[in-house]
Amino acid sequence: MDLEGATFFLSRVNSIATPKPGMALWRERLFVFLSRNSQRASSFFHIPAEQVVEIGVVVEI
Repeated sequence: MDLEGATFFLSRVNSIATPKPGMALWRERLFVFLSRNSQRASSFFHIPAEQVVEIGVVVEI
């Protein structure tokens, strides 16, 4: 398998804190902070940026 010419499709979830009932607001903010500071899959697996297509979604928590 030739990985040099491969294109990798990765997902990315962006979370935003909302005042909607459910989780405590401080927990939502902590989760969003930790999520934003997590390492991207492309960095973790050392995939060159020109071989990555990232598809994302925004999730309100």
